[in-house]
Amino acid sequence: ESQGIPFEQYLQMTGSTELTQLSGYYITTTMLMENPTQVLDLVRKLPDQAPVLIEMKDIVGRCYYQSEVAPVKEDVDMDTISKIVEHLTRSNLYAIARIPAFRDYTFGLNNVPFGLPHKSGRGLWMDEARCYWLNPGSDGSLNFLVSLVEELKAMGFNEVLLGDFRFPATDQIKFSGSKSETLISAAQRLTTACATNQFCLSFLIDDTAFTLPEGRTRVYLENR
Repeated sequence: ESQGIPFEQYLQMTGSTELTQLSGYYITTTMLMENPTQVLDLVRKLPDQAPVLIEMKDIVGRCYYQSEVAPVKEDVDMDTISKIVEHLTRSNLYAIARIPAFRDYTFGLNNVPFGLPHKSGRGLWMDEARCYWLNPGSDGSLNFLVSLVEELKAMGFNEVLLGDFRFPATDQIKFSGSKSETLISAAQRLTTACATNQFCLSFLIDDTAFTLPEGRTRVYLENR
């Protein structure tokens, strides 16, 4: 059965070097597809100030809200999902929306110049889940992410977590330059565009050497 899932495996790093644990509840897209009514019942029972992380877009590129930027997921109970989001963003909960950053099949398919090409030169590289990855150094990719984050911010989320904020672990892509520096630069550009004193932009990374940009930001380390 779908239920609130603690996300203690996510670690919060503030602007200092202090590493602290962030505990809360995690709502996946699977839960939103399978039993959104039960999810709605559960979130209505959560205590004030509880952090709730909810996936609002999948790696195929479909949004679980009425987006003007990306395709909307079909065959889900969007009315109930909207009520879940409304409760999260209008109550005293701390609402965090999670979306993939650089892993997006649909956007990559429709915007090949913004993706990571296969080193063979035959189109974009595709991972084991048959998803394309976006180039973190591409203006087009970053502008797309800014538009998505701004939509979620306007909906009332306190924070947006950019998952898969990394390059794919493969030697089959064509990319010149420093991957680490490219990611740091991308994070700074996104933070400058989106973060405010009332809104936090966070990054799910796999590199502990990642430099957190200036501003209201946070990094999460998964399964550490």
